[in-house]
Amino acid sequence: MSGTCAFDLTIHATIQTTEIDYFDGSGTLTRIYFHATEQDTFTGSGGSLTTLPYTYNLELRFDSSGEFTGFVASGVILQRRLPDGSLFLSAGRINVLAHPGISFSFVPDFGHSGNLVAFCAALA
Repeated sequence: MSGTCAFDLTIHATIQTTEIDYFDGSGTLTRIYFHATEQDTFTGSGGSLTTLPYTYNLELRFDSSGEFTGFVASGVILQRRLPDGSLFLSAGRINVLAHPGISFSFVPDFGHSGNLVAFCAALA
């Protein structure tokens, strides 16, 4: 992953999910809902950090032709006690379609972003 810290990060994720698919009367998929609990290990140029398990939801909506009309992530984005004793906690709601090309974001559109400077310093 590039662009979060001054150096690239590697992420290893373990995710447990429950998926619910929604269909209209004609059998066309209209929505997918995921409830997930995830734990990540981030590795940077000088060390690694493993997050506490955190929970979030994903909701994907489709039109009748199967095109995305909505993709929202909500809940905890990342939670980790940093070596300095502070708690890195990002939580809120992200409109994923508003951020093309980004596969992982620490900063929600609405909510609270953790201290990225302290997070990157712990991995430097």
